[in-house]
Parts: sequence; structure tokens; C-alpha cells
Amino acid sequence: KPTREDIVSVSLFRDAASAAVVGGQSHNYSRSSERPCYEIVTGLSRIVEGTDHLVDYHETNEGAIRLFLHRDLPENIGKSEPGFVSTLLEKGRKVMLNKSDDAHVPTMNELRGVDILCHTGGPKVLREVAKCLGLTSKNLYSSWEVMKNNGNLSGASNLSVLNHHNEMAMEKT
Repeated sequence: KPTREDIVSVSLFRDAASAAVVGGQSHNYSRSSERPCYEIVTGLSRIVEGTDHLVDYHETNEGAIRLFLHRDLPENIGKSEPGFVSTLLEKGRKVMLNKSDDAHVPTMNELRGVDILCHTGGPKVLREVAKCLGLTSKNLYSSWEVMKNNGNLSGASNLSVLNHHNEMAMEKT
């Protein structure tokens, strides 16, 4: 019999799939309509120490998925963001300076002037990320729009947010 937690997790996490076409620097764009949308400069991931008790996700022998998200998860995500984002920006800055002398990667103090594309972990997560990075909902516009229109798409959220941001940029041109 489904539990309250089962119903909540099914309501929060939508089923979705996403894919990306990734080309290398030497890619020959055969059609004039093809052009790169983004350049992946660097990447970073982390596991926040002392938070393993905040999420429990497992399948039962009956095939059901059990998901537990502790109410302190959004706050812990938010608290870890400034250090994570600072490290990511510094890493990106080093890569870009090796490519070009006039490359600009924003500093932590300049984040309010850029769009931030963030996984749609839920309204509380997005609010905590904004608060801890000193951002507004406008900075996280694409994340909020995907969240409002589709909910948390789990892993597909990231590419859905990129796609939303790209479509907005295309409308401006």
C-alpha cells in the first residue's frame, strides 16, 4: 500500500528524459542554422560532508521506490553553495585566462548581474540557493520557470533549465 511519503515523492518528482548534442572544438557545423549554444569550460561536483542522513533513496524488493528528504536538506544545500560556487568560478577563471587575456568570469560579488542556471531541486532549495548567494528570483529565472511548469524533473532538470535559458536567448536575437 502506498505511504504518504510515496505519494509526496511521486508528486514532487516528475518523469522526464533529456539529452544533449555535444561537439568538439573541431566540429564542422554543416548547416548554417547550427551553432554552439554553450561552451563547457570546467566542471565540479561535491558531496557535502555530514549530510548523508538528509536523503535516503532506495528500491524495495517489490520494485517500489522509497525516498526520504529531510526538512533540513534545502538549508544545507544553500549553506554549501557559496564555497562551491566560489571554487567553480575560480576554476573557470583559470581555464579562461589560459584561453584569452580578455575573458571575464564573474566574481562572487558580480553574481547578481548574471543568469544562474540551477537544478530545480524544489522551491525551498531555490530560495535557499538565492539567499545564500545573495541572488534574486530573477537571477534564477529559468530554474524557477522550469520548476513552475514541470516540477522537479530529477536529473533531467539541468538540461531542461539550459534549454529554457537557450530558448529565451534565441527570442532576444
